[in-house]
Amino acid sequence: MNSDMDIAAYFYPVPDWEVTIHVERLSDEDGYSYDNGRYSVIIGVSEQDYTNAAPPVPLKYPCDMIIFDELLNEMKKDIRKNSHHEYKWDIAVDPHGNIETPLFPKSSVMTWNPLNFSPEGKYILKSNMDETPEIVVPDMRLIHEYTVTGKSHMLFSIIWKNLKPLSFICKRGGT
Repeated sequence: MNSDMDIAAYFYPVPDWEVTIHVERLSDEDGYSYDNGRYSVIIGVSEQDYTNAAPPVPLKYPCDMIIFDELLNEMKKDIRKNSHHEYKWDIAVDPHGNIETPLFPKSSVMTWNPLNFSPEGKYILKSNMDETPEIVVPDMRLIHEYTVTGKSHMLFSIIWKNLKPLSFICKRGGT
């Protein structure tokens, strides 16, 4: 290299993405209906914010899942405006439902298709049930399901950290 030069890395906007997170009860019974309930939520990033309210809780349900905001509004879909490097979606999952006795914990599995995430950044699933949130899925691209066990709603967060731009300056003869 004979002279000082700047090298710039150009980062194009992250393309819009959305992913559906499903929940289904783990059980020996196959008779549960998932037609009229709150068994999936949609999160993502786009040019504009938009949300869809969650439907009411059905009279009988084997499990339940919603997204909620700072005001505890219940949503089925929460798409955020693509203007930050980190996003967090708060989700409540009831793995038990209300069909059986609430005395014993039940399990449900959350699933997602990692191919629907943005190809950039990192996706983390945290459990917020304790004072110190615990990372339960460190990379949602590599692990595409998580089993939740409990008697009522449990709190989780999905965090997407986008890659931050880097800048390099190359100088001649330096150490």
